[in-house]
Amino acid sequence: MRVKRFPDVPDLTYYLALALREAKQTQESLTTFEEALHESELNGSGTATARFFFDYGVAAEQAALYDKAADLLKRSIALDPANAAETYNFLGYMWAEHGMHLDEAADMIKRALQADPQNGAYLDSMGWVEYQQGKYDQALNELTRAAQNLTKDDPVVFEHIGDTCPQAQSNRPGNRSVAESFWPGSSKQENRGQD
Repeated sequence: MRVKRFPDVPDLTYYLALALREAKQTQESLTTFEEALHESELNGSGTATARFFFDYGVAAEQAALYDKAADLLKRSIALDPANAAETYNFLGYMWAEHGMHLDEAADMIKRALQADPQNGAYLDSMGWVEYQQGKYDQALNELTRAAQNLTKDDPVVFEHIGDTCPQAQSNRPGNRSVAESFWPGSSKQENRGQD
C-alpha cells in the first residue's frame, strides 16, 4: 500500500510537483505529479482539475514526453473546454515547435485565438505553425501582429520573426533589414537574464 506524503493536506503533493518542475527536476516532478493524481483518485480531493492536468502536461513536455504531454493537455481541455485557451495554445505550440501534427496544431491555436484574438503569444504560435508548414508570408503577418500585441518584449517572438523574414516569398531586400531589427532585440532580451 502506498503511503500518502501529506494526508492532511491533499494538494501539497501537487504543489511539491510544481516546485520540482520549476526547479527543473523533471523526473522527480513527473513522479510527484503521478503521486498527486493517485492521491486525488483515492481520496476524491478534487486536485485533478483542468489546471492540474495542464501543469502535469507542461512537466511532461519539459521531459520531452510529447505524447504523454498531449494526452494530459487533452484531459485538461476535456475538463474545462470553455477556459482552455492557454492549454489549446500550449499544445499547438508544442507540436509546432517539434514539427508534429501541424494541421492539428493549427486547429488548437485557432481555438485559443477564438477566445483571445489579440493575444500576442497565441498569434506567435499561429505564426510559428505557419512557418513550420512553409507558409512564410502568412507566418510573417501573424508574427508581426504578435509583436505588436505583446504586453512585454518576448525574445522568442523576435527570433521567430528573424527566422521567417528571409524565408518569406517576397524575400525582398527590406525583409533582411526587418529580420536584423528583430534578431538584435532577441539577443538583447536573452542576454538580459544573464547579467
